[in-house]
Amino acid sequence: MAYDQVDWNRVQGVFSWITMARGYSDTAWDSSSGRPGWMTMEDAYVRPVDPGVSEFPVDTDIFYIVFEGQPLDAPAQFAAAWFTMKDGKVTSNTPVDKDVIELDMNQRFGYFEIYQPEQGWETSDYLVKIFYGSPGQALHDINVIGTMQFTIK
Repeated sequence: MAYDQVDWNRVQGVFSWITMARGYSDTAWDSSSGRPGWMTMEDAYVRPVDPGVSEFPVDTDIFYIVFEGQPLDAPAQFAAAWFTMKDGKVTSNTPVDKDVIELDMNQRFGYFEIYQPEQGWETSDYLVKIFYGSPGQALHDINVIGTMQFTIK
């Protein structure tokens, strides 16, 4: 499933929304409703800054994939791995790099950091595979739940 990066603010697979962004903003937990010390629908979340972007200059140090998922009933691991593409095809099964995050039960918001490789960005198109699994699980194609693309110019 290729996630829609233009109409990103809608349900896409396991995500309430998912988008590439130049940044994100944190919002602290809101304890103004519900019982003191209990999490509410207003808990900590992240919001994308400049969402829907998918082209970046070659000197970009970092950008993000920001998302809201459905509440989890057990801890889970999400991962993003990015691959160089040529002529619309991935050039190697080895990712340029990856970012892995673990979400606790009922945690809904998260982000991946897509950062410049040590040797710098290659001017190219890239495919990002998004994985879902149990904490500590290795990345396997069977666990890919969606893809996104970006371009370094």
